[in-house]
Amino acid sequence: KEKSLEIWNLFEKDFKLLNDYLKLKKLNFGVIISPISLQIPHHEKINHRNLNFNCSTIDAHKKITEILTQNNIDVIDPTNDFIKYSKITYQNDNSNYLFHPYDTNHPNETGHYLMGKKLYSYIYNLLKN
Repeated sequence: KEKSLEIWNLFEKDFKLLNDYLKLKKLNFGVIISPISLQIPHHEKINHRNLNFNCSTIDAHKKITEILTQNNIDVIDPTNDFIKYSKITYQNDNSNYLFHPYDTNHPNETGHYLMGKKLYSYIYNLLKN
């Protein structure tokens, strides 16, 4: 647990340093969070190793979001888009997964499409201001 906290602190320090540097250069800094299938309902079938969050002491998604927000770094998070998509397709008896088969970390073409839409929206809003 101590090592984990140390790594989280280094992670936050690195983001703060990078953000401070980019602000000096008058550049916006946004971080896109790539969801994992364990966060998305109806994706149990691709979790062939039966991974879960039972032994975790820190909610990594929440922690990363807090670190970015506290340091005034833009958060680009398509997790809710993944959840909505999964719920809608499941309701319609369509098991259109957002990750590669048996891979809990890597979004497939549809998952990348949702991430791309979120990133496009973020960049579009930056450019129109």
